[in-house]
Amino acid sequence: MYRGNRLPEIFAKYIFCDYTTGLIAALTEQPDSTWTGERLATDNNICAFGYDPRNGDALMCDLTSGQVKRLARSGTTDADPPATLPATGAFSDLATLTPNPGIVAYEPNVPL
Repeated sequence: MYRGNRLPEIFAKYIFCDYTTGLIAALTEQPDSTWTGERLATDNNICAFGYDPRNGDALMCDLTSGQVKRLARSGTTDADPPATLPATGAFSDLATLTPNPGIVAYEPNVPL
């Protein structure tokens, strides 16, 4: 069970890894006693888990390299999304809603 404080989104989830496929996943127990899973990452050759006593982070041992690894976020900046439409930078002219180059216009398939 993850009990660290760095990744609150996986707190109290059962973290496991499949050595063969490299799948690292988290299981969450539901109120009806079933479990749902989510893929966290992939990393081949993880052979053991431990915990960092300083903050409860899950540590993983890589059998091939001998490295001790930990889960980390990737692809996010932890910055809040823009609060207003002009702040997104999507439009060159807000009065006519003319999109900037690179923005692909679309129409909904089914209007509300």
